[in-house]
Amino acid sequence: MVQALFGSADPVAVQLRRNQLAELIQMRHQMATIANNVNQIAWHANSTGEVPPETAETLREARQFGKEVLAKIEELIP
Repeated sequence: MVQALFGSADPVAVQLRRNQLAELIQMRHQMATIANNVNQIAWHANSTGEVPPETAETLREARQFGKEVLAKIEELIP
């Protein structure tokens, strides 16, 4: 069962996988925070007709973080 979940029964490999999964969970949390910020910007823009000045930078950071998440996921593919 351990081998099926983590790809190996080797304790070092299992710990490495656990660390990688913990990092992905942290990234998921960070992505949720970024998505919340983007939603707040969209809500403000839709309700007032004004686009906050930080919009472009926030969207740039969101795109960059998305690329980092994809790169991390690709690292996990055997």
